Amino acid sequence: MFEGGHRVPMVISWPGTIEGGRSFEGLSSSLDIAATALARALPEGTALPSGLDGVDLLSCLADGGREIPHEFLAWRKEDAAAARLGQWKLIRLDDLDPVLYDLESDPGETGDLSHDRPEVVKRIGELLDRWEAEMEEPRWHDEPEWLRVTRHIHEALLKNREPGRIAPYGGPPRR
Repeated sequence: MFEGGHRVPMVISWPGTIEGGRSFEGLSSSLDIAATALARALPEGTALPSGLDGVDLLSCLADGGREIPHEFLAWRKEDAAAARLGQWKLIRLDDLDPVLYDLESDPGETGDLSHDRPEVVKRIGELLDRWEAEMEEPRWHDEPEWLRVTRHIHEALLKNREPGRIAPYGGPPRR
């Protein structure tokens, strides 16, 4: 849910098709890789199937990287969900108030702005709710022990604290 796993560079190389030495700062998703590969595999002029998650990144790069493939991105796993809209990122855990970060001024996600910018929380929350309503139910879930560990870590990070160690198998967290 947090930026540490999101700020990973992606390198695309296709001599003769993509001009070298360029960079692209837009949001992208790993789902875009499949859409991009499929677009290359389909006969020229064939549209991508409707309902496909992801976009063809090469079409975004064709204009010199000025096209933004995603204004809004959302993801969810078990009881945690997050969404990104431009510079804003909303993270929520079920049954806790969401947090809001301005990633332009706070890429380390240390200052919750949810109380200062309730209109942004409302807008992104509505988009996230709409996105979640379109998703099918997960076909598998994490084991209960792993859910407990990740919940412990997420709660600490939302409060800008070190997670600390957690006791195995349902015991109280260790200090």
